[in-house]
Amino acid sequence: YDCILENVYSYAGCPFSKVVIGGRPDAVRDALFDNEHFLLKIHGTFDETDGQLVTRSDYQTHYGDNIAESFSPDLPLPKLLLRIFGSRRLLFLGCSLRGDRILTLLHYLHRDRLDPSASHFAIIPQESTPQKTLEKEKFLRERNIEPLFYPPPDHSAVHTLLSALKSRQSSQKLIPTSKRVYNHKYNVLNKLIANSIKHMREQ
Repeated sequence: YDCILENVYSYAGCPFSKVVIGGRPDAVRDALFDNEHFLLKIHGTFDETDGQLVTRSDYQTHYGDNIAESFSPDLPLPKLLLRIFGSRRLLFLGCSLRGDRILTLLHYLHRDRLDPSASHFAIIPQESTPQKTLEKEKFLRERNIEPLFYPPPDHSAVHTLLSALKSRQSSQKLIPTSKRVYNHKYNVLNKLIANSIKHMREQ
């Protein structure tokens, strides 16, 4: 709802061409069709009441109240998100990735094999135990999300992983498998990074 991302991107010299509200599917479709560098605020922004999703009633209006799925796929917003998730690869950053409507939509796509080509990725902290991390990994893969885990509370690892992704986009060189990073062997990270870059370049 805030303007942090707009400010950060502007400060970095790559401002968004526009900010689009998720509750306005026509504007989102136009920006996607034109392949613009835009920011999609799925649930609205703080300074515009039109398109804001705050209350339970707001969510039911825009997502529907289908008890089994927690959304109705024929409504404009779910239909738009299903189209985006099924055709574009996403990188999740700063998300807890626990039960919500977005994950329900991704599970719907993956379960019914409606997105055979779109795989997504997430950089997230490990869970409190190895078993819980494995369960989280299974949960995400059931939603077609490949996780890159790092041990909390060292969130600087996010920068390291993003830098590794960026360097591989230009060099395609893998990290030496004799070293270790964040409790994972480098070859595990290499496979995930190489796979993500392959998918990015296939778009």
